[in-house]
Amino acid sequence: MLTMIPTALENLSGNPQWGLASGDPDGCKQALEWLAQACDTVARASAAGRRVVAIEIQTAPHGDVEPAPKVSAFRETLATVADWDWCGAELVVEHCDSIHHGRPWAKGFLSLEDEIKTIGELSGTTRTPLGITINWGRSVIDAHHTAGAVEQVQQAKQAGMLRGLMFSGVTDRDGRYGPAWEDSHPGAFSLDDELGEPASLLTLERIAEVMRVAGEDLVYDGVKIAMRPADTTDEHRLATLRYVLDAMADY
Repeated sequence: MLTMIPTALENLSGNPQWGLASGDPDGCKQALEWLAQACDTVARASAAGRRVVAIEIQTAPHGDVEPAPKVSAFRETLATVADWDWCGAELVVEHCDSIHHGRPWAKGFLSLEDEIKTIGELSGTTRTPLGITINWGRSVIDAHHTAGAVEQVQQAKQAGMLRGLMFSGVTDRDGRYGPAWEDSHPGAFSLDDELGEPASLLTLERIAEVMRVAGEDLVYDGVKIAMRPADTTDEHRLATLRYVLDAMADY
């Protein structure tokens, strides 16, 4: 699975209007050019015998720019890229938190409802299959409560669009991963910081719950965890990842 979020954030740092949902035509154009490079990368990987199952895209830019992001712009750009040859891979929108005025937000992209509606309008009309990925931490940031991840998995599944599931933690208080509700990717809750993060809202029980709700028909699932401190040993990193992966496998 190829995720585009690192370079999306890099592009946004240079141009706040950049993105597939940009209200600025140049912002959309730059995002399309960026995805064309990704398409070439997938083609080269496929030619070398590697299979890419999905490309994870995001509905940038942030919702507080002017002109504001447009659902209509996202629909147009998504229709364009979905007609390219992705060598059998699916295009999957990773839902990130949306703007909520009066409380903290991290990404501030389009709402899940707008993403589902757009994909539904294009369903069956594009060369490439389209779907949704839910990231546990980003959905909890979106809702500001842990049930938000379950609710958004249910929304995407009921729409017939749930294709991926990623586990990343979040905290509701300031700590070594930064401010509360930051999209800083702590691990799962554990009082043993060799395995997880004592402040994380992502518990093993919540991992199991979301896995049960998501069901068996995913294209992929995975873990996205940052490590604190930065000089964490390889053994510590592997133990932290296995702690979450084992919970996913045991649900």
